[in-house]
Amino acid sequence: MFVAQNALRLGIYAAITAYSVSRSRSQAKKMQRAFASLREQGTAVTFSDPMAVAALVYGECRIGGVVIHAETTGASNNYLHQVIALAPHDLSEIDDIYFGDEALGMPWNSGSPSNQPDVSSPYYGKTRINRKIGGGSADSELVAESGGGWTSTDKMTGVASLYVRTQWDVDVFPQGLSFNISTDVKGKECYDPRDTTTTYKNNNALVLRDYLTEHLGYPSSETDD
Repeated sequence: MFVAQNALRLGIYAAITAYSVSRSRSQAKKMQRAFASLREQGTAVTFSDPMAVAALVYGECRIGGVVIHAETTGASNNYLHQVIALAPHDLSEIDDIYFGDEALGMPWNSGSPSNQPDVSSPYYGKTRINRKIGGGSADSELVAESGGGWTSTDKMTGVASLYVRTQWDVDVFPQGLSFNISTDVKGKECYDPRDTTTTYKNNNALVLRDYLTEHLGYPSSETDD
């Protein structure tokens, strides 16, 4: 029980990830060592890693993710498209997005369009972010703009994610497009045996119950509700 509770506090809902921009094997190894240090500190960062294990997300937290798709389009490859997997399950909510430490101030279910940063942001008109609290359907905008790398069959079933499109502009992105992307979220919905509902909960007992039954495979009959 002590180990499970500490795992919840220290690792389950903290998606500890990092994004690598190194171009050589030796650089990648150096970056991996640096990212390992960041993970130990609990830093929410995003990285590209084909062998990464997705993190479970409970409660309210700021997380990064794993870049599972990246491609450039446009006559001069001036558009960068990235799909970032946030969690191997649905999330209750995806709120503000951060480029580095800067919040984009994106509208949530409001504004026109709602997938653009606030008009006061320097990234307004240069980035578009679609948030998917759960998988099940491919992002139609990415399918339309992809050069065939992302199709209607890429449904991301059971995965919460972000689709980020950035347009290169040397004045807006003077350091390039290798900055960290993170987001504020509310995590996985949990079953509550008191009223038989499954909704967002920030309750340690219900989170532990969900972890034991949904992810470790303990039958509900062995759980003392």
